[in-house]
Amino acid sequence: MNLQVFVKVNFLSGLLGTLVLSPVAYAYEFLQSGINSPLLRPGPIDIAMLIVLPIIIGVAFAVTALAAFPLFALLQRKGLFSLS
Repeated sequence: MNLQVFVKVNFLSGLLGTLVLSPVAYAYEFLQSGINSPLLRPGPIDIAMLIVLPIIIGVAFAVTALAAFPLFALLQRKGLFSLS
């Protein structure tokens, strides 16, 4: 697996994971607190964060992949790890 694919996979896992878990967090809050919870009445900032947060998390996962890739490449050369 090359670096470009490795970074894309990590970015997409962060992005999609956040997109999936955000509604789950709202559903959990609804089940715990009911309809009168202040967390269930999102303002403009909350709505903006629901859009921006997956991108931020995706970029963080991609940067982590960039930092980890040299170690994975070294382990792969030594035959201790396989990315494929």
